[in-house]
Amino acid sequence: MGAEHFARRADLAKNTANGNDLLVNQFIERPEYDYYFQVFATAPLMRVETIKKAVSVLLDSAEHDSIMTTIDHKGFFWRAGMPVSYRPDLLPRSQDLISINEETTGLYGISHDALDRLRCRIGAKPIFLPVSKLEAIDLNTDDDFAYADWLVGTGRASIVD
Repeated sequence: MGAEHFARRADLAKNTANGNDLLVNQFIERPEYDYYFQVFATAPLMRVETIKKAVSVLLDSAEHDSIMTTIDHKGFFWRAGMPVSYRPDLLPRSQDLISINEETTGLYGISHDALDRLRCRIGAKPIFLPVSKLEAIDLNTDDDFAYADWLVGTGRASIVD
């Protein structure tokens, strides 16, 4: 179908390599492309429709230079002992909380120019493409694998669309 496989260099096969390192290497190997995308095998529940939508949305955007999948969260979030999503003295209703976007690490896309300039898989003006919690599953821990196995085993999710 036209996809190309990029073999990792030995230094990029180590645990210290990250997604930026991998994408920049692909850019160096193939600088002729207008856009670069990463879809990770550790996100096996990412739907084909979502991948196609991400490509279409980024290519159709004149304003944005990159796209990433996200999960939208609404909650009473704290960091380092401080509230980050609300003021406790002005307690909002939970349905009125401001949404916080979490990067899913499942899919990224970036224009040639932004990748060349920033050397990062996220550009200066990214589009957030919200996905379900199912699509956002990132297999990194035993719990992640057990949850994904349970979802597939119960028919709540499918590896193949």
